[in-house]
Amino acid sequence: IADQFDLQKALTIGTLPEVYLHDYGPQLLESYVDTYLREEVQAEALTKDLGAYARFLDMAASVSGQFLNYSKIASDTDIHKETIRRYFEILADTLLIERLPSYTDVPKERKARQKEKFIFFDLGVRNAILKRVGGGFSQEEMGQLFEQWIQLQCIYLNRCNRLQKKLSTFRDARGLEVDLIIESEQDLLLVEVKWSTKVKEKYFSNLHSLEKIISANNALTQNVKKIVVYRGEHKQKFSGDAFAVPYRNFLEEFTAKSGF
Repeated sequence: IADQFDLQKALTIGTLPEVYLHDYGPQLLESYVDTYLREEVQAEALTKDLGAYARFLDMAASVSGQFLNYSKIASDTDIHKETIRRYFEILADTLLIERLPSYTDVPKERKARQKEKFIFFDLGVRNAILKRVGGGFSQEEMGQLFEQWIQLQCIYLNRCNRLQKKLSTFRDARGLEVDLIIESEQDLLLVEVKWSTKVKEKYFSNLHSLEKIISANNALTQNVKKIVVYRGEHKQKFSGDAFAVPYRNFLEEFTAKSGF
């Protein structure tokens, strides 16, 4: 990652080169959303219900990075559940969203109810749909955007470098949640993403809990590592093979042959 990279800018207006590198980026985003997302994709949806698609697109942007509950979205938007599913498929087919499936190698009672997350391919596009490219995000919202950005970078690096790592996420009915799970032949990485410049031991709590659940369900042959990705400058080791890793180092190590 280049030294001049501005993380906060990337989370706000995205990383599409023409948008990120020029002052007119926010205006370009707005035009893109209005002319492509709201018109051309709508045409591909073959729908005559303009209001339904507009409501769906706003809702899809607001739930980017969350586990999908089709019934709740249908209720909130007053759109039939199967229509919601079809709209999401259209966004996926047109490469406007990325899928992140749920990790399933756990006991039946701990499996997630919702099976996958969808994340808009670029956070600037997501924010433009919600008319929020001007910023003004709370710390909690920045944390959510940071989490999605890290997940997207891993998806893209995995694809572009043909790393063949299996990426997933996890949240069970009891509320145990882990942002990202990265599987290779050698390693099983449990990852928490924090919008913080300092790391506390408690940040690893969910990672330790999921490791116990996985270990009880499987005879693991991989090295299990727990990683908190954060905005600090130094890599730190914590108890139980747990590490705090600056996001720049994390993305570099993701593609390294030696792994983490």
